[in-house]
Amino acid sequence: MVIAVANADDSGRQLRQQSLIGGAIGTVLNILTPTPAPTPAPTPAPTPAPTPAPTLAPTSAPSPASTEQPNEADLLLRRRPE
Repeated sequence: MVIAVANADDSGRQLRQQSLIGGAIGTVLNILTPTPAPTPAPTPAPTPAPTPAPTLAPTSAPSPASTEQPNEADLLLRRRPE
C-alpha cells in the first residue's frame, strides 16, 4: 500500500511539474512572439482651400458731376433747340 501511495504522489508531482514547465514555456513563447503593430487611425483627407470670390476689374470713381441730379432749369434748357 505504501508503494501505491508513493506512486500516486509521484504522478501528482509529475503533473504539477509538467504544468509548471508548460506554463513557463507558454509564458516565454508569449513574450518572444512578436505582436502585430496596431494599425494607425486613417488620416482624414485634407479639406480643399475655399475658392476665392471672383474679383471685379477696378472701376474709376464716378465724377461728382455725374452723380448730381440736374435741376429743372437745366433740363428745360437742354430740351429747347437753339
